[in-house]
Amino acid sequence: MAGYLGKDKPLARNVFLSGGCDTEGTDETNAKPSAWCYLPRKTPPERMFGVLHTEDMFWLKRMIYEGPYGMSAFGAFADAGTQSPDYCASGTHILTTSLEPLPGQGPHESLASDAAMPVDDKKVPLLAEDYHYLFTHGLPTD
Repeated sequence: MAGYLGKDKPLARNVFLSGGCDTEGTDETNAKPSAWCYLPRKTPPERMFGVLHTEDMFWLKRMIYEGPYGMSAFGAFADAGTQSPDYCASGTHILTTSLEPLPGQGPHESLASDAAMPVDDKKVPLLAEDYHYLFTHGLPTD
């Protein structure tokens, strides 16, 4: 939904968790981004940020971030698990993770659902600092 909203509305910030674009097809032989993903967007790339799981059709979703969404203009994908918070200085808008979802959950849900999101022993999401970056990087601090 976030990707679709950013297409039609000039949002102050457009953050994608596990995607940002619909897909057609189900596997590498027939999957492709939906046609609307290539339409002009009212929210410009400098206001778009996202995180993808490497086990959630990453190859397909990467095409959108690097292609029509133009997010790679702000830096390469950074691994939230190993490069956090070192990527802050690069200003990248795109993160990846390979963290295991909670038992019984999938990688897609692990980035946006409390029931699937990996947490530490205090129940704090392992990507909490990374999400803070996605939602606040470059915004005024006062």
